[in-house]
Amino acid sequence: MKKALLFLLLAPLMALGQRPGLGGSSGGGGGSVTIASQTEAEQLSDNSKAMSALRVKQAIEASRKTPFSDAVLEWWQHPVATYLRKPYERVVSGGIAANGDIVVNEIAHSTGKVKRFKVGSAVVDDHCSPALWAMDDHRPIIAWTNHNNDNLVRFKVGSLSGDVTKWGPEIQLNLGSLSSYTQIHRLKADSDSLQDTFILFTRKNNTFWGIATFSVNQATGALTWTRAYRDILNGSTRQSYIITADAFNTSGNQVIRMAFSYNPAASAHDLHYLEIDVKTGAVSSIVTPALTGNIYSGSAILDTDLTPLSTVATGYSRRLFYVRSGPLPPAIAYADWDVTGGTYNAAQYKVTRYIPSSTITFDGVLTSTGNGYTGTASSAALNLNDFDAQVVCRYLQKPTQTVDFIRRRSTATNGWFAALTSDRRFVFSYAITGGTQRQITTTEYVPGAWTDEVGLGFRFRTNVGGNSVVYPIYSTDGGATWKELTPSGYSLGATAAPIANTNSLTVPNNSTNPSLALNLLVKSVRILNGSGVEVAGVNFTTATAGTGATTGTAGESWSQNSGSTIVRASSQTLPAMWMTEIFPDVAGPRIGYDQDANYLPGMAFGSTPSYDDVILIARRSADNTTSYIDRYTRSPGEIAYTKTQMVTGSTKLARPYAPINGGPISFLYNDFTLYGSDYTQYSGSMRPITD
Repeated sequence: MKKALLFLLLAPLMALGQRPGLGGSSGGGGGSVTIASQTEAEQLSDNSKAMSALRVKQAIEASRKTPFSDAVLEWWQHPVATYLRKPYERVVSGGIAANGDIVVNEIAHSTGKVKRFKVGSAVVDDHCSPALWAMDDHRPIIAWTNHNNDNLVRFKVGSLSGDVTKWGPEIQLNLGSLSSYTQIHRLKADSDSLQDTFILFTRKNNTFWGIATFSVNQATGALTWTRAYRDILNGSTRQSYIITADAFNTSGNQVIRMAFSYNPAASAHDLHYLEIDVKTGAVSSIVTPALTGNIYSGSAILDTDLTPLSTVATGYSRRLFYVRSGPLPPAIAYADWDVTGGTYNAAQYKVTRYIPSSTITFDGVLTSTGNGYTGTASSAALNLNDFDAQVVCRYLQKPTQTVDFIRRRSTATNGWFAALTSDRRFVFSYAITGGTQRQITTTEYVPGAWTDEVGLGFRFRTNVGGNSVVYPIYSTDGGATWKELTPSGYSLGATAAPIANTNSLTVPNNSTNPSLALNLLVKSVRILNGSGVEVAGVNFTTATAGTGATTGTAGESWSQNSGSTIVRASSQTLPAMWMTEIFPDVAGPRIGYDQDANYLPGMAFGSTPSYDDVILIARRSADNTTSYIDRYTRSPGEIAYTKTQMVTGSTKLARPYAPINGGPISFLYNDFTLYGSDYTQYSGSMRPITD
């Protein structure tokens, strides 16, 4: 994010052919700055910045030893922490102490000095952690509740100077029923130089979520209610949760994104996604296109009127974490686990993200239905004990069932096939002499979205330590390099070569349901022997367009099947879709409370606004002795994440949170020294991490 913002700031100067901070000609009769002087000045500036950045990093890292002590953050609050530049660079954060004190903390970047100030009090319950909204040259707002212990939402307005030790009197909003959680957003169109207008999202009586709006006079600090509290969402008696984020859309009215789900112990676990035009109040949903509603008028939206973005299998449960802010497309972070199977400690972290429609220009085979191209090669060339298969392709839609991307068999007992399931797990099956079929489905998932170009394949080895092993592989660079899903591969049983046969290769294959629309684009296919020599294959990007037949690398003939054609510069529309990605490491044991609630270490998105695809994941080792926080990053154009382990520790590390506006602190996290069998039994600190 910082790089993207810096580029935007420098772009006007770049367009003028000037280096940032350095003039060209001074104009008039003055002299000019020479290239040598520019370079010298720039080097001095860079050295100064590097030393400054190093000092900031050292100061912040030193503060980890004396962090925001006795203060923790909780989910369902927004914002929690923000990076500010005035009156000096710092991060401010709200938190709750072990005795229920509501506190504001600050860390100064240049010195690492930490300030702490008690703003108010709550019952002892980490769910009472506050939302803290802050912005340079504006009065900050802090809000909190007593988590289902009374009907009030409590507010305080801070100083225009931004001093975290100066706050006005407590102001209360009575919901008329039990209150919990606070999420605050500034309404940009309704704010001006004299006052800021805000919208509050809060929960009433466990099942309803509602809003109220208020303005804060910047001169006096007076808070005025502009819209009374009203229900906007009805969870139909189920304990429900929402999390909100600004879309940071560059055109049109301001939009707030909302993810909505339920308590893990509730009777429903559907995941919903909504968008709110906070200027008009209109509520819409990509998932429920027919939805009509308004947060400023009319009745609350019933959850049963919404189409779920995601459901869970029978016997499973779910915990919602965050919705991603813009300007990147929306995404939702959550975890699922098997309750019936009792695998509470093996919750899978997931992100479901929206991929907007786009148009590509494609060379290769377009297969709309049935099978693609069939290649006939000599039996001697393809009856191999050790071999690799590689297919570079792109789907035009998410398949609704498992589909072979390459096959060499006519029945289950006389050959082999490789496929992807509808959730992108790899399937491999082969028959041995006598017709016995052996098959595996991976627990790992092939990275990326269905509409990404990806290489799919496998390496088969007949004898690895007395077993036949398949190594699922994938490529993110058009087949130039290949990576293994898991270095150990998957055992298929005791050593046994594939049955010898005379079947042709087919790519792709959908013989189980030829009428299913595949909409698969294939660029190339290759079969390599155990020495890495290509023995069959074809590059469809160089084959003759529209032809019914082409010749492969080993002289084999490839024939066209119904529903397929070789295209050149074909314009193809990739449909909008939601894509779920599952991260490889499970969450591990909960940090505390009971197994029904399953307070997992948690996950979050790595920046707000979200210019970069970054995921933060906290997890606990299976033996409950070590905690980890990992950062997953994915560069534009890449389909796979890169994992970096950021923190380890013996205490329970949880709830990572990236400060609003970025800055030198990548994220904060809770370091729990205690979390008991109830959410009133906790103690811990918030610690910062720099890059």
